[in-house]
This record gives sequence, C-alpha cells and structure tokens, in this order.
Amino acid sequence: MTELKDEHFLTSTMLKKRMAAGVFVIGTRRVILQILLTLTNVILARILLPEVFGIFGIISFLILTFGLVANFGMGPAIVQKKTQITKYELRAIFTLLIGASCLFIAFIYVLAPYINVWYKGQLGVSGIWWLRIFSFSVLLDHIATIPMHLLQRRLEFRKFTIGEILTSILTQTLTIAFVIQGWGLGGIVMGLLLGKAFAILIYYWFYPWPIGFNFSYTNIKPFLPFGLNFQTNNLVSSLNSAVVPIVVGSWTGPKAVGFINWAGGVRSAGLAPFDVVEKLIFPAAARSQEDKKFLKVLIEKMLKLSCLFSFPLLALIFALAPSLTTILYTEKWLPGLTTLYLSLIQGVFLLHCVLFTDVLFALGKSAAVRNISLFWALLQWILTVPLVAHFGFNGVPIAGIFVSATFFIPLIAVKKKVEIDFWRNVIPYFMYSIVCAIVVKYITLIINIRSIWQLIIIGSSGIAVYFVLLLIFEYKTLMEDLLKLKKLIAPSL
Repeated sequence: MTELKDEHFLTSTMLKKRMAAGVFVIGTRRVILQILLTLTNVILARILLPEVFGIFGIISFLILTFGLVANFGMGPAIVQKKTQITKYELRAIFTLLIGASCLFIAFIYVLAPYINVWYKGQLGVSGIWWLRIFSFSVLLDHIATIPMHLLQRRLEFRKFTIGEILTSILTQTLTIAFVIQGWGLGGIVMGLLLGKAFAILIYYWFYPWPIGFNFSYTNIKPFLPFGLNFQTNNLVSSLNSAVVPIVVGSWTGPKAVGFINWAGGVRSAGLAPFDVVEKLIFPAAARSQEDKKFLKVLIEKMLKLSCLFSFPLLALIFALAPSLTTILYTEKWLPGLTTLYLSLIQGVFLLHCVLFTDVLFALGKSAAVRNISLFWALLQWILTVPLVAHFGFNGVPIAGIFVSATFFIPLIAVKKKVEIDFWRNVIPYFMYSIVCAIVVKYITLIINIRSIWQLIIIGSSGIAVYFVLLLIFEYKTLMEDLLKLKKLIAPSL
C-alpha cells in the first residue's frame, strides 16, 4: 500500500469543527504548558545565575539556528502540500533529515573550540562539551518531525497536544531534578535531550507511519520549493535574533544574554494566548486557501482572539514588573527590569508580525515572507549595533520595537489576498488593556506588594477591570462568538 490515510481535502464545515475543537484543546494545552514552563523558569532562575542562562542561550541559539540548515523546511512542507502524500515521499524526507543531522553533529564537534574563541573563552571547557552534546537535539527533532507534522496536517490537535504536554512534563521535571543535583548548564541540556527522545516515542505511537529509507530525489522534489523558501525565511529570522548571542554575547558577555533571554521568557507568558492561535492559523489557513470567505472570517477571529487575551496579560506584567521580578525571580534579576519593559512593548507588535507571516505561509507565499524577514533582519542589525554601543544590552529590545512596528508590511501583503478588518479587532482590546495597567499600577503605588498572594490578588483585580470593560463595550459580539464556538465544539469533542 503506497498511500497513507491523508485527509488532504476538508470542507469549510469540517474545518470549522476541527478549528473549534482545536481552540479548546490547544487553549487547554497552552494553560498547562505555560504553568509548567513558568514554574520551571522561576525555580531555575532562583537556583542558577544569569550567566548560566546566558551560556545556554548562546548554545541553544547556535544549535537551533545552524540546525535549520539540516531541516530544509520539510515539516511545514508536509502540512502545506495540497495533494496526497505517499509513504515513499515520507521515507525520502526521513532519509534526507537523518543524513543531514549526522553531518551537522560532526560539523559542531569540529567547530566547537573555535566558537569558544569567538566568545573570548567565556563558554569554557564545560560550555564546549555541552554544545557538542546538545547538537544531538537536531537528530532527535528530525526523527520526530514526520509524525508531528502529519498530525498537524490532519488537524489532529488533541493527539498533538497530549504528546506535547506529556513531553513537557517529563522535560521540565528532569531539568529541575538535574539542576537541583548540581548539574548546572548540563542539567538544562540533558533534560531537553531526554524530553526530545520521549517525544519520538509518543508521536510515533499517535501516528505510526511506515518508517524506512528512500534515496529518491524525485520523491523529495515536490516539497523543496515551499520547504526551502520556508527554511530560508527561518534562517533569515534567526539572523534577526542572532544579534543577541553574537553581538551582545561577544561584547558584554553571557550575563547580558541571560537578562535578554529572561525578559523574552517572561514576555512569552503574556503572549501565551497567541501561541494557541499560532498553532491553529497555519494548518487551518493552509487547508482553506481556496475558500476566501471562510479565510477572511478565520483570520479576523484569530486576530481578535490574540489581542483579546494577550494584550491584558502583557499590560499586567508591565504594571507588576518590579514586584513580580523581586518576589518570583529574586533581586539578582532586577538589572534586567528595563529590558523586560522594552520586551513587553515589543510583544504588542511582534504578535502581528508572526500572525500575518503565518497567514502568508499558509497561502503559499513563502518567497514573500522570506523577503520580508530579510528586511527585518537587516533592519535589526543596522539598528542594534549602534543602539547597543550607546545603551548597552538594552539596545537590543529598543531595536526590536522599531523592527516589529513594521508589522504593516506583511499585513498589506495579506490584504492583497484577503480583505480583513484589522483595526476593529485590535484597538478596543489595546485600550481596555491600557486602562487595566493604569489601575493596577495605581494600586501598587498605594500598596507595597511583599508576597505572592498580594501579587495574585492585585493581578486578579486588574483582570476584573478588563472583563468589566469587555462586558460594557463588547458583550453582544463576545456572546455571539461564544455561542458559535459552543455549537461547533459540542459535536467535536
């Protein structure tokens, strides 16, 4: 049998049902994963120094970025392909990824000492060792790539989410255990590697595709145009973020990298609701490319959901930043407070950049995204170097704000294909969030927050203010959306 069970055609009704179920499932997934990730980050931040986070940030950047070269964008190409996929095509992709991964591991082994020279020996012998060990994460990721992306192709969000949650629980638990035992940097690396190994087993169990090798270029060729453009975009985007480990890491050291990565990690909690949308938008839009009417509704609803839930969280973190940092992460992270403020502001724009580039990818416009990402990378570097020279490591998020503020570029490209109402789905929730932040900040000027319970109570009061504003100004539209979602979810679960 050469064909797989591959639902390459889905009606708009089927898409709506799977999307509705996906919102529920992936929303639950994000809550669970964010709790696990936040707890892990807080525990590790209280045990480890910023320098250790910085060294791992450099190592992970090097592996994940250069590892993209060995990926060829095959996973997203599987999701985006409109026609049936055969087992011979999957085996050809598997063969390519395994071979490229092995070459990459050898490449890192040879270059590791020279990389340490670039960082003026600040990685140390331990850093070189763990850099080499972490290179195996690329091989583990590539082994799991095919079943993971086949699940996304079929919009099987429930199975995908269960696998992700189980993997995260094991990864975070092992990482904390290793670090408590005194492994330091090695504890983070080993926890991640063992988690990735487990992911291979769980995703194959959910989607047991016929593994095998096939050295056929003909079977790979249909995936290359989209895959290579997709991966070129990822590489260009990595050049955008490369300014942190390359410029900041070499100029001001791993400690500064640690502060920047920490600020980005805290910001990710505010953008957690958007992560739900990002998981949904690419496969759903890719499966509904031909239905422009449905696609318009899909994009607007995903934009609305992103702003509705992410904006108030970013605003709350901004208002509570000093107390949140001191109570949860300890005072050793306070030098990164300005970086955190700037990073949160960037998050407002970054949300739109990612959303609209995902839509363009789903529409098969990978070349356009590549060009946009190249512009962003060049602008990031042009701005960052002088800003870091003048403002220190805070120059990185300042440059990031200017770059992310050009989100209108992919938005214009999307509007050429699908006419969407942008401002109606953004401005109201931005304004409600600003009011929420002002109220919470005013409360913190009256009450000196000294405990986690005070932090939770005051944060909850800000959320209450936000939802009161929603009930006053958005009650009718929100109720309509909830009723529609309920009708779709009920038969899907």
